[in-house]
Amino acid sequence: MAAITLAAQTQQPKIIEFRENIPVSSITGNNFSLIDAGEGIITSATGASLLSEEKTFPKTSNAPFIAMAISVNGSFSGSQDLVFNLVVDGVTEKLMTDEHADEIQSRSMIVSQLFFADPNSKNYRVKVTANRSGIVIRGIEVVLINPGRSVQVEPEVSLTTEDTYPKPPVVSRTGWGCPIGQNTNCGNSTTTVTHLIVHHSAGSNSSSDWAAVLRSIYQLHTATNGWCDVGYNYLIAPNGVIYEGRGGGDNVVGAHFCGYNGGTMGVCMLGTYTSVSPSAALLTSLARILAWKADQRGIDPLGISYHPSSNSTINNISGHRAGCTTECPGSAFFNNDLANIRMDVLSLIQTLAPKVVTASPAGGSSDIKVFTPVRLTFNLQMDTNSVRNAISFSPADTFSVSFPSRTEVIISPVGLWSSSTQYTLKIDTTAKNIHGTPIDGDGNGVGGDPFFLTFTTAQPDNLAPQILKLFPEGGNVSTYAEMMIVLNEEITNYEQNITLADGSGAGIPLSPVGYSWDGNRCVLTFKTISLIPEGRFYTLRLAASISDKVGNRLGEDKLYNFHVPVTSFVEGTVV
Repeated sequence: MAAITLAAQTQQPKIIEFRENIPVSSITGNNFSLIDAGEGIITSATGASLLSEEKTFPKTSNAPFIAMAISVNGSFSGSQDLVFNLVVDGVTEKLMTDEHADEIQSRSMIVSQLFFADPNSKNYRVKVTANRSGIVIRGIEVVLINPGRSVQVEPEVSLTTEDTYPKPPVVSRTGWGCPIGQNTNCGNSTTTVTHLIVHHSAGSNSSSDWAAVLRSIYQLHTATNGWCDVGYNYLIAPNGVIYEGRGGGDNVVGAHFCGYNGGTMGVCMLGTYTSVSPSAALLTSLARILAWKADQRGIDPLGISYHPSSNSTINNISGHRAGCTTECPGSAFFNNDLANIRMDVLSLIQTLAPKVVTASPAGGSSDIKVFTPVRLTFNLQMDTNSVRNAISFSPADTFSVSFPSRTEVIISPVGLWSSSTQYTLKIDTTAKNIHGTPIDGDGNGVGGDPFFLTFTTAQPDNLAPQILKLFPEGGNVSTYAEMMIVLNEEITNYEQNITLADGSGAGIPLSPVGYSWDGNRCVLTFKTISLIPEGRFYTLRLAASISDKVGNRLGEDKLYNFHVPVTSFVEGTVV
């Protein structure tokens, strides 16, 4: 039995793996027959039972436990085809199959859950029972993992300020001793998370070393299952500690939802929750990690929506069994706790009240141009209809409301604001975020008070826009020069009112006009569609109807003449 050693990152111990191949020809039992010249067996009845010879545990040191799994290769209809039993020092332990592999993988390989044996165990035997006839088994292998005893590590607090509901502290991959640290062998495959999937590991509910359990799971998922990394995005121990799972970032695609992993984040509760509920500490941490992602992605914790990857409509927070036939995440959790978790997630998110974090113009501003819209940004995604209906102005005026996103609102005057007027914008407490929490207008952290913004508009503007600079004008203009007009204020109605003609009056096609405003100057830029002929005079015309945003027009056509000289000559030309 050869050992494979993988160095853990940082101060955590190395992972040592042993593999014991059990030849099918050495198996005893009933209701099966040898095939393929003794290289495989086929079951002849439901309940066919296969029992291996007694094997000896490898000698280990510094082991908190020996993590064991059974891997069977053959031809199957799915993971439900086999039942595993492990007999350790005469005590029989029933092992559930690992139900996180996709359907294709489960047709050729079935792997048991991990069993955590006492490191001083002496002997073991493997028993495999078939749930139907016609199952072909070609190989049985026992995986034994010594993850080493862990050095104590503390969860790390996320330093990002982008999340409104904070991400709870998490033990990093480097912290729990992943052999490749924060790196991943999965490539940069990310997804837009729409559904949160909860699992249980179907392992032991108690351990003195949960970081070692993480290293064992990593080893099983990569070396035995053949995955590029841990399947789950996050894992939570019964003591409430959250561990980072698959590397690559918060939105990386995992391997946990029956092959339908796109659009999901998978969170695994360490332990078995078929007949007992998870601990209070685990449930608290589960709600917090789900609340963080639900708030970040605008996921309704109580909602049901279409999941394209599985082509199913499922709860936004679902158990693993929503994707395929499986006992995961355990019947006790599924029946008694999952609905409460959804409510807990909503309650956590609702503790955060929406508030305005940026406003333009700023409160108390004066000399605001009468065409200027009010732009507000919220810290949370808003119920846009409630915001729209909560807006009013004093003095009353007409306005339109648009939402570039659920965190932004633009309030524009219909026409113009009145000049020399102090306006007060009010958003009353009927404005709510997508989770129904009312606006925190005064920013004290508690929802339920209105938001006010006061600004004063500029005095009446009766002056026509002024042209500060223009090119081209005069001579020595190239055949494909960029043309530019600089004005003293923002203008409108310009696109069809700038024309170019040659000396005969024939129009020259122009490109679309570029427009920019830096707060002081308006700049228009454009070119001719194609090179203009040399040796001619041209006239650039700005129509009198070009106006500023208040409606003041140029008042008269502005004509600017320029000349494009001949720059290349045929030999012998007299100039």
